[in-house]
Amino acid sequence: MSLSALDELFVNVGEAARLNVLDQNRLGGAVGLALRPQVTLEVGYQLQTILKGRLAEETGRQLMEQNHTLTVGVVTKLDVGGAPGR
Repeated sequence: MSLSALDELFVNVGEAARLNVLDQNRLGGAVGLALRPQVTLEVGYQLQTILKGRLAEETGRQLMEQNHTLTVGVVTKLDVGGAPGR
């Protein structure tokens, strides 16, 4: 069994950074189960927060969107170089 975690920050540059520098953040984690020595099945969760480049009219606060995502992935280990002496 394995555990993995991630935190990705996306930033704006140039003209878009004038409205907001931080564009989005992806935070998540997963649990992996080895199906074979070279194959792992991972199931996890990701929270994506997107900061909009404008303010809400009612509150004057920055608009934000949050997406909750279930992730499923298969990880394989490929032997592309071969073992020495083969």
